[in-house]
Amino acid sequence: MSKGACIVASSIVLVLLTSCTGHESSAPEPFTAWVVNAGAGTVTPFSTTTQTASRAITVGDEPLAIAITPDGKTAYVANAGSDTVTPIDTATRTARKPIPVGKYPDYVAITPDGKTLYVANSLSGTVTPIQGTVGSLGTPVRVGDFPIAIAYTRGA
Repeated sequence: MSKGACIVASSIVLVLLTSCTGHESSAPEPFTAWVVNAGAGTVTPFSTTTQTASRAITVGDEPLAIAITPDGKTAYVANAGSDTVTPIDTATRTARKPIPVGKYPDYVAITPDGKTLYVANSLSGTVTPIQGTVGSLGTPVRVGDFPIAIAYTRGA
């Protein structure tokens, strides 16, 4: 698996990181899966080692997607019902101030270098870039009707 593909996979399911490390062990790796609960407006950290859920973290109305930075320090949750993205500090498991984006954000993806988050806003037909850990909003880009997913390739 290529490094870029590994990072994209890790933003979707953290357990897939084991296939990218080259580390082989009979003991299970200590990973946390982050479960988005659309109806409750929360995200629940889930230990894949102990098979137990931790306290749910309140994020926003109708969260639909989550992406985690390549360094694992921040999770970003798209809250479709409140037109925001909520950053979560994964170490402290606390939500930070929601970032307003376009109408009905339902997908988020982080570039392989971890520098930019892109948010697909379905009802506004845009993708909003968010730069860096401070959450500096870029200009939304019109991409077409009802964008619902983002993927990356190398090159132009």
